[in-house]
Amino acid sequence: MSMIGVVQAGGWFAFFQSIGATGVGATSKMVLASTVSPMCAAICGSSEEIQDLKCNTHRINGMKGLDENVIKAEIVDNKAKCEGLCNDQTDCKAFRYLLKNRVCFVYNSNQHIEDDISESEFYVKRCVLCYMNTTKNAKGRDDEIESITKESSIKECVKYCIKSDDCIAVHFDGERCFKFTDQIKPYAKTGIDFSRKICKQFMD
Repeated sequence: MSMIGVVQAGGWFAFFQSIGATGVGATSKMVLASTVSPMCAAICGSSEEIQDLKCNTHRINGMKGLDENVIKAEIVDNKAKCEGLCNDQTDCKAFRYLLKNRVCFVYNSNQHIEDDISESEFYVKRCVLCYMNTTKNAKGRDDEIESITKESSIKECVKYCIKSDDCIAVHFDGERCFKFTDQIKPYAKTGIDFSRKICKQFMD
């Protein structure tokens, strides 16, 4: 697994556009786990429970996966179904589709080598994992609040933020959840919890 970098919360789709992602579709998984996923623990170093994982496919021209990494091979009608075959495999990291004979190869690694078949299309998964980092007794500036909602707990407040692509951070005063959409610097305030969204890009 290789890290690509850290992005501003809500900017994962712009990242895929910036690298020229031309996947046949996007896969997206929202994780609201009661325990921390191994992926988040390994990548984020986070002890937080609420995570949001979004993955997209990126085409690498003129390449193919290694034969020893093929975990499934089937004939399917189109690239979208080939990607679906990949998404059905929890350990899929890449897939290859041959237009001429409609063969789909699914790989458990994104390792690749040069391909001599011109109509071959090779795609790898690229993902962004977001999680919330909470600090007690801190809040954002009042003049930077974007919206306010009523929530029952800090946990519900951060769930609200992680589901909102434009949310950068929130603070919770015990009754209300204050949403911020710009990068802010919190300051000390007793009795208020501040939580910032952190997103990391990676390739499996």
